[in-house]
Amino acid sequence: MDKQPVQYLLMQLFPKLGDVWGNINGDDRQQKLEYCKQLRICCPEIFPIYFRLNLTIGELTDSQFQSILTLADDTQVFSNKLIELVHQKRPDGITQIRVFLEQLENYTENKIPQDRLSMIVKALCNICDKISCFGDKSQTMFDLGNKIIITNIVYKVLHRLDENTRSHVSKLLYHKAN
Repeated sequence: MDKQPVQYLLMQLFPKLGDVWGNINGDDRQQKLEYCKQLRICCPEIFPIYFRLNLTIGELTDSQFQSILTLADDTQVFSNKLIELVHQKRPDGITQIRVFLEQLENYTENKIPQDRLSMIVKALCNICDKISCFGDKSQTMFDLGNKIIITNIVYKVLHRLDENTRSHVSKLLYHKAN
């Protein structure tokens, strides 16, 4: 049996196998980000999706998540949608805002368009207190509350902004808080 076609196919699915078989791929961080953007099976965040038969109850589909994310072009509209998600609960008692925030936290590294980053930070800071008062029941003792998840998202997003934009957004948030 000729192994070449099988190896080629597997390397197309999982480029890191090139390292194992000696066909160095030059697989860098930028390429990995591209694989995730393309929803390829070799992306660790995407891999489990290929083996699910259906969505977890109450989970947002990628298209639902993306449609909410597009609302970030307008801070007020995006904030209103997030408040709406606070009042939607899954059968297990978890709010849709928690589901959205957890998915958003996974997107902060590279998947959120650069032009929406500052709008997302502003919206999250605008509604943080409103969201946190609707705390979801902790699933485990290590479960993070909505406020901590928002803090993580804001931290990651601010680091993606250039220094001038980050400074501007930080000043706006500081003046709003005082």
